[in-house]
Formats: sequence, C-alpha cells, structure tokens
Amino acid sequence: ARREGGMESTEVDPRVAPWVCEASDVIDLKLVATEADIDDDSAVFHPEFTHQVCGQSESIYGYKKPKVRLYYSAANLNTFLSFSHDGDVTGAEDRDGLDASPDQPMEQIHDWLKHKYTSNIDEFTISLKDEASFCPIGDLVHTYSQPEKEGGASVSYEIYQGSANTPGLVEYHTRLQLFFIWFIEAAWFLNDMHDDRWRFMYLFQRTSGPDGTPRYRFAGALTLYVYYAYPSNVRPRISQVLVLPPFQRAGHGAALLRAAYDYCHRTYTSEELVDIAIEDPSDNFVALRDKVDVENCWRAFPHSFFAESYAEGKTAAMREKLHIGKAQARRVFEILHLHTLDTRDADKLKPYRLAVKKRLIQPHKKQKKNEERQLQGLSPEERAAIVLEQQELHDSLQKEYTALIADYRSVLERAQL
Repeated sequence: ARREGGMESTEVDPRVAPWVCEASDVIDLKLVATEADIDDDSAVFHPEFTHQVCGQSESIYGYKKPKVRLYYSAANLNTFLSFSHDGDVTGAEDRDGLDASPDQPMEQIHDWLKHKYTSNIDEFTISLKDEASFCPIGDLVHTYSQPEKEGGASVSYEIYQGSANTPGLVEYHTRLQLFFIWFIEAAWFLNDMHDDRWRFMYLFQRTSGPDGTPRYRFAGALTLYVYYAYPSNVRPRISQVLVLPPFQRAGHGAALLRAAYDYCHRTYTSEELVDIAIEDPSDNFVALRDKVDVENCWRAFPHSFFAESYAEGKTAAMREKLHIGKAQARRVFEILHLHTLDTRDADKLKPYRLAVKKRLIQPHKKQKKNEERQLQGLSPEERAAIVLEQQELHDSLQKEYTALIADYRSVLERAQL
C-alpha cells in the first residue's frame, strides 16, 4: 500500500486510491486577460505531460480533491500559483500502511518556475492592468488572419522574432518555458539562452481593447539554433515548437514553421544555407513538417515535376531550392508523386510501389546478401530457416509499405494543394 520511488505499487490497496490523482487532471492552466477570466472555468486547459515535474507516475499523492492553479496574464505572462485540497493523508482516520508523506506540488512546480511569481490572487489581479500596455517582444515578421470559429469573424495573429540580444527576450522566454515542459514530451529548458545563435519566435493573437488599442494573447513559440557548418556555412536546426491548447488545430503550428523557414531563407544566401533540420521531432511534428514541406514543394515546382518517376536529380533540386534534408526531400517527392497518380490503375501504381519498396529494403540489403551466401553448403534445415527469415522480411516490407502509404494519404488529406 506504500508508494516506492514515486510510483504506486503494482497491487494498489483500495485505501490508497482515494489519495492518488492524475496530475494532469488537477493542474489548471489558464491565460488571463481580464479579471473576469480568473473565474471563467471554460478558459482552463491542462498539461499533456507531467512526468518531468511530478515524477514518472504523473500523479499527485496524499490529498482529497487537490487543485493546482497556475495562471498567466495573457500577454505579459505574469504568474499566479496556488494549491488547495480538502484534506491530506496525514489526517486520515485509518492510515496504517499508507505512505504518510504527501507530495508537495507547490514545491515541485516552484522548482521549475525560474521567474518571480505570486500566490496572492489580489496581487495577480492588480498586475492585469499592465496587459493594455504590452508590446510583443522582438521584430514583427509575419501577420495573418483567420476565423476564430467556423463562420465567425476573423482574428489577427502576429509572429515576432528575436534573439538573446533583443531587449526583454530572455526574461520573457524564462516566464513561458514551462509550457514547453507541459506540452512536449522530451522538452528541456534552454540553459544557454544568452547564446546569440539561438533564435526565438513568438505567436500572439491580436484583438482590440475597449479603447481601440491592441490587446495581445500569447499563443505559441518556436526555438531555432543556427549551427555552423564547415567551411563557412550554416545549418539552422528547429528545436522546439509549441502551440497552446486554446489555439491548437487551427494552422498556427504551420504558420510558425513557415516563419522559421522564411527567416532562414531571408537571412542566409542559398550558398550559405546547407539545410534546415529538425531536432528529434515528435510524431505530431513530423506530420506538421510533412504538410508544410509538401505544400511548399507543390508550389515551388511545376506539377509535372512530380508526375515523373523518381530520380536523384529531383531531390537535389528540391534541396537546393527549399533546403530540406535529403531524406525529407525523398519522402516529400514520394508523397507528391502519389498525389499525381491514378491509384485505381494498377499498371501505373506498380512502378511507384516498386520504387518505394526498393528504398525501404536498402537497410536490409546487406543482410539479404549475407544470407544468400550462407545458403551454399548449409543443411536443409538451416536453408529452410534462412528462407523463412527472408519470407518474414518480405511480409514485414509489405506491412511497412502499406503503413507508409496510409501515412502519405493522411498528409495529402490535410495539405492544401
């Protein structure tokens, strides 16, 4: 019935269950623009990942009805943190065998907040008056508008870009960086933010206040590091991309990625720029990059370019023009080549299928050649075992191809071509 190493035991005593809560369920996050937002439960959103802050169990132990409130002023990101509950395990009537040391969520979150915050709601409320005078950090690099809801009025969004040398940027990024931990599984804090090779992009929603002056709401961010490449080149690498839940699934991640691409192409010549890389992308970010790269390539080349069979020169042309990596260029070409095919025509689809499978089997070719050599002089049983392995490889290749095509079709469904 006791927890070991921050994890619940495999066999959970029924007495323990009332004292354990999923951390993501009880941590309320909120962007607060006005005093009325403080009590607006519809504005609450929750972390997706809590393991770095609350431990691998991603739970909070030792309380009844615990509630963590972590609120940010919508633009300045001034911060309020509080914790409440209806009793802890130390006061339980029957606590024999229970771990009598409840978790300390305030301390856990405090360790991750590297900036000044308040636990006084009145102090936080007073700070909201500064929202009206907020000016975004950095230089404006992109603006766009889109309906807030389907059929609704358009809302403006602005993307700003800066570096460690931008006044106020390091302090601002320090206030927002815990969002990366909550919403990117393998995120980390940038401990070297003063390194002038870091580039930061911030996404803001822009509306108008009662007096007509602009009001901003932080919506997302992107970090990028400009690596040196021998002899006198650069290889920018996109590190982390964040869009907060109230703004997700509305195309803002794609807008941030395009802004990063545009920055690289605007700042460096084609000769200086080797490629634009992505650091350890999640599945969601792979899908985002595929969509943006497919749309960019479709607009950058004649459509007949993708209707023809693959050749090395095609990916070289895509890399030279858009500076995407070699593997990504091949993947994007295969997606767009599929887009041009009549997949109902088996004869037209066959060369495509064989070309893709030829690429997929490359990592296994050496193994296959070794097995073919081994067939000579082997016993019938040993030969049968190798033949069985080769059949398993064939079946695995077919499964990989089928999954890949499904993935490609998903990209094409989301892409605006």
